[in-house]
Order: sequence, then C-alpha cells, then structure tokens
Amino acid sequence: MLRAIDGRLDGASYRQIAAALVDPDVARLPARDWKGSAAHSRVFRLVKDASTFIHGGYRKLLNGDWP
Repeated sequence: MLRAIDGRLDGASYRQIAAALVDPDVARLPARDWKGSAAHSRVFRLVKDASTFIHGGYRKLLNGDWP
C-alpha cells in the first residue's frame, strides 16, 4: 500500500504502479483490457486504502476497527 501511494504521489500512473507492483505485463495491455483487469482494480484499491490511512484511517487499524 505504501509503495503504491508513494508512486502515485510521485506522479506515476496507476498502470505504471501496477506494472511495478503487481504484474509487469499490464504495461503492454490495450487500454480496454487494462481498465477491466484485476491489476487495475487492485492498484486503485491499494492507492485508495493508503490514502485513507494517511488521512487518519490508521487510527481505525490501531483500534481494531479496520475491515
């Protein structure tokens, strides 16, 4: 999660992050296939969850309230 948000904050695209963290083959997928891929969903979720943690969500984790 932290690597994903760091990449995003440094200006990397979601696809670049997915290629680095999930599957290097996504870099060669056509746009339609990329948008429907599991890697796309996973990276968006990682960045979203990391953003939530950064903005106070870590407190829920520490309290045992994180899903």
